Amino acid sequence: MVKPVVKVAGILLLCLSLTGCWDATAIDKLAIVTMSGLDVPKLGAKMGDKTHSGEQEGAEQATDPSTQPKRSNAAPTEGIDKETRGKNAPVQLTMQIARVAQLGSGQSGSGPATGSSDNFVVVRAVGATTMDALEHARNEVSRRLYLAQRQVVVLGEDYARQGGAMDILDEVVRNPFSRLRTDVLVAYHTQAAEILRRPYLLNRLPSDAVHGLERESPVPHVNANEFLRNLTGQSDPYAVGIEPLHTACTGEPNTFNLEHVAVFQKDRLVGWLEGKQVVGFMWLTDRMKNRYTSIAIPNHSGYVGTRLLRARTHRQVRLHHGHPEVWLTVQTENDIAENTTHLNLSHSKDEALLLDSMRGEIEAEIRSALTQLQQETHSDAAGFGELIYRHYPATWRQLQPHWRQEYTRLPVHIQVQVVLQRAGMTGKNLYPQGGNP
Repeated sequence: MVKPVVKVAGILLLCLSLTGCWDATAIDKLAIVTMSGLDVPKLGAKMGDKTHSGEQEGAEQATDPSTQPKRSNAAPTEGIDKETRGKNAPVQLTMQIARVAQLGSGQSGSGPATGSSDNFVVVRAVGATTMDALEHARNEVSRRLYLAQRQVVVLGEDYARQGGAMDILDEVVRNPFSRLRTDVLVAYHTQAAEILRRPYLLNRLPSDAVHGLERESPVPHVNANEFLRNLTGQSDPYAVGIEPLHTACTGEPNTFNLEHVAVFQKDRLVGWLEGKQVVGFMWLTDRMKNRYTSIAIPNHSGYVGTRLLRARTHRQVRLHHGHPEVWLTVQTENDIAENTTHLNLSHSKDEALLLDSMRGEIEAEIRSALTQLQQETHSDAAGFGELIYRHYPATWRQLQPHWRQEYTRLPVHIQVQVVLQRAGMTGKNLYPQGGNP
């Protein structure tokens, strides 16, 4: 009889030593940050300034022409104090905080509509550093700022051009509540604050929309871990550019476009890749995914639509008289999605015309990207320096002090191999004259 009593008493004593969830915080005590951005403060902004924006401010600024993105190639410097640029300049931190109560379902079983700014709150603060601005923002928010759910970090173009990428990455890496999987983007010809205050039509939170667009977009997305690895390596980092767009139904910028690539020299933005340059960059970095292309055949009317099935880019470095040369071998497998020409692709002669055009198109895209990188921006975002360092470390040590000059003269040889897997159910256009049956 004594032994069972002793066992029960021992169990009760052990229960007293259990701590449980002593540091748990209720969700209604947290301010969940889903997206943040950094900008150069506008003219007149001082350290410690704070602004709080909600639906009313977002609606007013959505129709303000001064907030629309610029289309020029120059950085958007209007309204920004020139004296604030530089390494010791203050920063403006913008945070998008989810309104958790609004995201849940109501009594009728449906939550708030998508595309509404009721689902989030935008908080901005200016500080000497990122953490200083974050501390100023804490004084404005009644809840504890929670950064573990932050999915996206956006750098304003002016902020990125002055070399501020390292500052935000330092905060992401050192902050134990941040995640290295956080996506890094650069605002295309605008400020990060313009991106963060825009609602998105198909999602309750714009951060979810941006995160989803990156996964669906053919442009290669970059998270903080990849950006930091490129930044601290032997080459230069890059990031996806994000741009607010107007929709035809509302006329307001409530959608986003991810079609540009921002290229850096270390932590300073130096230029953009656009159009075919972006496609060529994806070939260069072996990040080409599913793609549909309309190919024009010389001296033939119409187009042949091709669908990319698989792609691989092999990159090699060879030394020629002590100087490195890069050799690219691009291998693609495609099928035919449509044919509006009079060519019969089941015939080897017509198929050869198509393959030649496809090879020429791919090589032209790669050359376009190389020209922008080597001659215009002098950014080694394609990772050639890292490639040389891994294969010929002794040669790299000799090139590293003057790598920028050597990089502009680096020969790049391109070989494209295109395979056509199938031409569809028929090899030729059903109605080559464009008429009806």
